[in-house]
Amino acid sequence: MKSLPAILLAGLLLALSPFAPAQTDFVKPLIAGQAVASQFNWQIGATVQSSAGGSGVITFDLSYIVLPDSTQYTPWQTGLPVIIQDGAATETVNLTGVSCSSLSGQPCTATANFQFAHDSHLQVSSGSYGLQEAINLLVTRGGGTVIADPAWAGSSVQILAAQGAAGVLIDDTRDGHAAWYGWQGSAYASQWSTSAGLTTSAVFNAQSLNGLLDAAQFSSLSAACSAAAAAGQGVVIPSGATESITANTTLPSNCATEIQ
Repeated sequence: MKSLPAILLAGLLLALSPFAPAQTDFVKPLIAGQAVASQFNWQIGATVQSSAGGSGVITFDLSYIVLPDSTQYTPWQTGLPVIIQDGAATETVNLTGVSCSSLSGQPCTATANFQFAHDSHLQVSSGSYGLQEAINLLVTRGGGTVIADPAWAGSSVQILAAQGAAGVLIDDTRDGHAAWYGWQGSAYASQWSTSAGLTTSAVFNAQSLNGLLDAAQFSSLSAACSAAAAAGQGVVIPSGATESITANTTLPSNCATEIQ
């Protein structure tokens, strides 16, 4: 029989050898300011008690989830969509309140408004398949880019419905193309996209980019300036805008403009 030190030594040599088993299909959830949406997808047990068409309470088994790299993360906050998995009564609800001691062994509780009645211990999962959770984390870190990678199970509709901030972009890399989405103050909007096999394919259709409203996306320069004044932003006038700008053009007052 081999001694314990011999067994430990054999294990160490195996780990250091070029033939040691390698971990595959692993993606770090957060690296260099980028959060990979699919890696923030989660599912956990919870006791759900609600009335049909009324409010209810979700008591999560723990105060955190464990990401694929073993990081403990508390994703629950007001507005987060979650899926209540309950057979024919399965539904997606948005959390209206959260009481949670972060990264503790104590359960977290949350409230929401429900379509169906529930009164049992169920599985609850991310309503955005990790997208909103990745966005929320980057917001707390001052910004970055969320990668909607090919393994992310969500849809473009969910990208447009996500809640974010000006400092957080979404890079959709599914289906052999890349599309960038920027925060427009109340929702994400497509700012640029390209498809595989094309040398150049860009679509700029966002009304706002980097704090400037695009005059080409409004019916007139005056309309763009009015919207900019209300939003506290400036106006960029790209080539091809609705109105040509000449040396004799009188720009509206209180309208900071940038002419391209």
